[in-house]
Amino acid sequence: MNKVAIILISVILLLVYGILAMDYIKQGPEQERLLSEIEEVDQSREALLEPATDVYERLAALEAALTAEYVVIPTEISSSNVIDTIFSLAQEIGVKVVPLITQQWSEEHIGENTYRVFRIDVKIEGSLSQVRDYVSRIESGEFNTLVVERLIITVDYGEDEEEVYAGGATPVEAMLDLAIFAQPQGDQ
Repeated sequence: MNKVAIILISVILLLVYGILAMDYIKQGPEQERLLSEIEEVDQSREALLEPATDVYERLAALEAALTAEYVVIPTEISSSNVIDTIFSLAQEIGVKVVPLITQQWSEEHIGENTYRVFRIDVKIEGSLSQVRDYVSRIESGEFNTLVVERLIITVDYGEDEEEVYAGGATPVEAMLDLAIFAQPQGDQ
C-alpha cells in the first residue's frame, strides 16, 4: 500500500505539475506582449525625461529679446519733449515748422502687441535741401521709435505762380505726419 500510495501521489503531482506547465506555456505569448508594452512605455518615458539641452540658451535669448524691446521701444516719452525737439531742430536747420494737428496718446495694436502712439502733423517751409535734412534728422534723431507716416512735398511757386527749380535751394512746403511709439502703460 505504501508503494501504491507513493505512485498515486506521484501521478497526482505529475498531473498538477503538467496542468501548471500547460498554463505557463499558454501564458508565454501574453507575457511577451506585456514585456514588449512595458519596454515601449519605458522608452517613451525616457524620451520625455530627457531635458532639452538648449533650454537655458533659448530662455536667455528670449529674455535678451524682451529687454531689447524695452530699450528700443521706451516706456515713457514726454509729448512736450517731442514738440520741443521738433521746434528746436527746425530752428537749428533754418526751416519754419507749424504744428497742424496734435493727437493725444492712444493705443494701437500692431500684430499681437499693443503700443501707445503720439501723433503730430506739421507743415514745414524752407528750401528742398533744408526740408530733406530736417526729415532725415528727425527720423534718425533722439526718438528711435519716431516714424514718418506721410510726407508730401510741394514746390512753393511764389507770387508770380511760376515754378522755379533751383536744385536744393528750390523753395518747398512739406506736410509731415509723425508717429512716436512707446510701450503701453503698466508694462514696465
